Amino acid sequence: MTSTRKKIRPQPKPPTPLKAARLLRGYDLEQVAGWVGASVASLGRYEAGAFPRDLAVAKRLVELYETPLEDLWPALKDDEAA
Repeated sequence: MTSTRKKIRPQPKPPTPLKAARLLRGYDLEQVAGWVGASVASLGRYEAGAFPRDLAVAKRLVELYETPLEDLWPALKDDEAA
């Protein structure tokens, strides 16, 4: 006997603002890593929501994506409000 129920597939998570900015401009991680002086692994952490330990990297990402810092890392807005 076969089941007629449809399998529920998990929906993909929307990209973080940092990843969305990169995808919008058509860059890949290796290109961005070379331009900002960070490793691909570090950029992966940043795109998952972590903030760069080196503020110079954060500044270069803001300049590259031409987007305000608070828009790339929304958690910064939440911290300021607290």
